Amino acid sequence: MTVNTTTWFEAQKRIRNVSSGCKEMKGLKDGFCNRRSCQAELVGNPQFYMSDHETATDGRLYYCEPCAIEFNKVDDRFRLTRRCTAEAS
Repeated sequence: MTVNTTTWFEAQKRIRNVSSGCKEMKGLKDGFCNRRSCQAELVGNPQFYMSDHETATDGRLYYCEPCAIEFNKVDDRFRLTRRCTAEAS
């Protein structure tokens, strides 16, 4: 018996990705970096996440390490709470 573990958030994110011309797994764990201009492969690499700012689901959007570092640099510069958190391995 196969169990579908895809959450509502993940399913909706995949639909949004495909409809906007992005990779289906963009922004999802073990998929691709959520930054449209990056979309680096995440599987096998350090992954960072932030809460989804597009919906009220508290879903996680995943980013590669270089993009997460850039987000956090901006947050530090403006003395904001860092948005990106390292995913526990």
